[in-house]
This record gives sequence, structure tokens and C-alpha cells, in this order.
Amino acid sequence: MTDDHTHDDLPTLADAATYFYDVCELWDDEDLDPEDHVAILHRAFMSSDCDDLAWLLSEALGWQAVRMSWTIPEWGFGHHTMVRSPEGRLADVRGWTDEGAARDYFSLGAEVVTKLSDVVVDLPVTFDPHPEDEQLGMMVAALKNLGAAPFDDPDVMAAVDAFVAGLGDEANPSSP
Repeated sequence: MTDDHTHDDLPTLADAATYFYDVCELWDDEDLDPEDHVAILHRAFMSSDCDDLAWLLSEALGWQAVRMSWTIPEWGFGHHTMVRSPEGRLADVRGWTDEGAARDYFSLGAEVVTKLSDVVVDLPVTFDPHPEDEQLGMMVAALKNLGAAPFDDPDVMAAVDAFVAGLGDEANPSSP
């Protein structure tokens, strides 16, 4: 079992992992240990929910959302959405990363061409951008409990907390 960190009354790492294990239907992933909380959260946000996490981080931190896309002949296309800090570093649920690490995660061989593009991530469709939304709360809990830089930086997480607290009836407070 993965170490579980707690922050005040925030849901634990196990709580967030259990939530996303169910919501993302990760029980179908036979290679995933249901007790490996970090692996569960990585799987959830390195696949179907990467856009939602990038939306949250982009809006909360003012960092540019960046999409790495690729096409594999005879298979199809794929993408992974991350954010780029003002210093140019990329981040996703695993923390600081780079294009090579993302290529490795998705097992993209040298023959697969990837493209990094700045994107505007639309409002999430899998949760309600409201401070009382359970999925949004679990996303924040996951970031706070993973212990990965830059999410272990109190200023980064304070910005996320402030953004989430400022959400209400208006879906996107950073819009003019």
C-alpha cells in the first residue's frame, strides 16, 4: 500500500484513489494494483482525465495548457494534455515532466512523431466547476497528497485552493 499523507480535513490519497478507481472504471485494468494509490491516480490522469486536470491547473495557476498528440499507423491517434509553467517546464499528475518522459509513459517508439501544441482546454464535462463538486475536490486532494513537485509547493497549492474557492455560479472566473 502507498503511504498516505493528510492535509487538515482533506480527503486522503486513498480516498482520491478509490474515487478515481471507480469513476474512471480502472477495475478493467488488470495490470493495475487496486492498493497502489499513486498508480491509480497516475493512470486516471494520464488517460481519460488529463484534460480536466490540465484545465484546473491552467485556470488556477495561469499556466499554458499544452497538448502532446500523435498518430500511430494502423492503430489511431492519441493525446496527453499537460501545463507549461512560465519557466517553460511541463507538468502533469506525475509532477514535473518533459516530452521524453511522456513518450516513455505511452510507449511511443522513435518512429512515432509527436507534436506539442498550446491549447485552450474547454470547461470540464466530467464535473461541475464548483467548490462543492466531489470530483473537483478529489482532484485537489490527489494533487496535495501525491507529494510531487510542483504540487508540493505551498504557493502552487494555495493558488489552486484560491481558484477552487472562487468558483461558484460562474463557471470560469478567469474569463473577462
